[in-house]
Amino acid sequence: MNQTMIYDYLGFETDPMYLKLKQLKKGQRTSLGSLTILLNNSGLYEVVTDDLHDAFINIKECYKFLKNVFGDNQC
Repeated sequence: MNQTMIYDYLGFETDPMYLKLKQLKKGQRTSLGSLTILLNNSGLYEVVTDDLHDAFINIKECYKFLKNVFGDNQC
């Protein structure tokens, strides 16, 4: 069973986590909890921890991954 989040109704464009990703420029990074998110010079979103390094082709795929990681406890 998937948990519904408020941003499923309001639209993900209003989610502070999505807005934080959207503010990134190529070469910049930000932190969400223990995760570091980097928008690399090729335009890929990289999610990095000590144990994880995943890349996503666009902001929506990265957001979807982060939404699953954080669930309802977003940063």
